[in-house]
Amino acid sequence: QVVNCEFRANAAASYGGAVYSLISDLYLENSTFDGNEALAGGAIYNDRGQLATENVTFAANVADERNGGSVYSLMGTMHLFNATFYNNTAKSGGAVYNEEGDLTMSHSIFYENVADWNGGAVYNHYGNIHASNCSMTDNLVYHKGGAIHNHYGNVDVDVMRRLAVPGSLGAFVGATLLTALSGPTAKL
Repeated sequence: QVVNCEFRANAAASYGGAVYSLISDLYLENSTFDGNEALAGGAIYNDRGQLATENVTFAANVADERNGGSVYSLMGTMHLFNATFYNNTAKSGGAVYNEEGDLTMSHSIFYENVADWNGGAVYNHYGNIHASNCSMTDNLVYHKGGAIHNHYGNVDVDVMRRLAVPGSLGAFVGATLLTALSGPTAKL
């Protein structure tokens, strides 16, 4: 359990600029991740574990060559409650990259995150997303999905505010791109 901590300007040559969590439970509360950098998972790399956050801010984190500007989760479970993601950058998933895992986002804010390729705020690859009472504003991507890019996953979006409105921009495809849905259909 990590409570009331700051992780600033940390770097890793590979994964998890501030934290690399391998097959573990990680709970973060009232903490800040600012200016961290890694190849993937600029602030946190969650490898097959469970990550839960409450009142955590992720700002200006960078995945400089791959995905997940703030958080990259591989086959893990993430619960993001009252989280703020802003000014994070990556190739895909400017703020969060979810690969083959389960992502629950509630009462969270995503703004001014940037992805070079897909998912200005969130990229979901073969995973599951449930989002409620979230705001996604002014995220930018140069290819697909200014707010969320879903690739062969399941998305259940309840009461998502400002998801597909001006501000979350995609150069080629609009604010939200849901591709090849399997299982339940996306609800917007």
